[in-house]
Amino acid sequence: MALAQLVGHFQWAWVGMIVSDDELGLQGGQAIRRGIEDSGSCVAFMEQVNLRYSKEKVHRIAEMIRGHASKVIIFHSPEVHLKMLLQTLHTLKVTGKVWVFTAAVTITPGLLDNQAWRILNGSLGIAPYTDHMIGFEEFLHSLEPMRYPDDIFIKIFWKKAFHCDFKEANRTKDVVVPRQEGEQTLCSGKEALDEKVMTLFEMNDLSYTYQSYTAVYAFAHALNILINCTSGRRLVTKVACDDINNYQPWQVMTSFLLIS
Repeated sequence: MALAQLVGHFQWAWVGMIVSDDELGLQGGQAIRRGIEDSGSCVAFMEQVNLRYSKEKVHRIAEMIRGHASKVIIFHSPEVHLKMLLQTLHTLKVTGKVWVFTAAVTITPGLLDNQAWRILNGSLGIAPYTDHMIGFEEFLHSLEPMRYPDDIFIKIFWKKAFHCDFKEANRTKDVVVPRQEGEQTLCSGKEALDEKVMTLFEMNDLSYTYQSYTAVYAFAHALNILINCTSGRRLVTKVACDDINNYQPWQVMTSFLLIS
């Protein structure tokens, strides 16, 4: 919907589309295409890309983009699939195009080289909404492997962040076996999560984290409404408390989101 409004706002009559050759790209691309065409604009072409494509196939797509009259190209693909295409576009000196990113494109620092960045200068992008999450950063600073022993990811993160490793337990004798000399430093589990380490969380972009945050709160509100619903009251639009047993929490959550 946002892309269709953007295309209509700038009165772009013809746009091209590049989508990833997977379920995300193909299904999402068709939905975007319908929205653009319903707004009165036209999709001149919709090409697919994938990191497994041959150089020849990517070169053909780049040549088509360069030679096409459409000046606006919409990208709907994870950036890993776009890397080779952007490099090829730079080699062909493709200029004068307006690149528009959907929320599927998450720019990861270090993934794209300087050639790709030159192509992307001046591009537009749509990103999910984000906002402050009370207590979230404090929670991250409090992380310790010993405090959350059931978290299957925290030790993996700890090894990566502090370039250390944990002692291995011998399951048959139930004793701790130290690692050999010359191998990585052993993790104490008490290493400090300073600001340098915190950058690994990519705190500058928590848009997807925020979507999880709001989803949990929406479900919690729905459960609270269900628990406190009494006979004779109306739960939400078209849902009466007397019929509470006929509804699942996710149905109440959906109704709650629609009216909030």
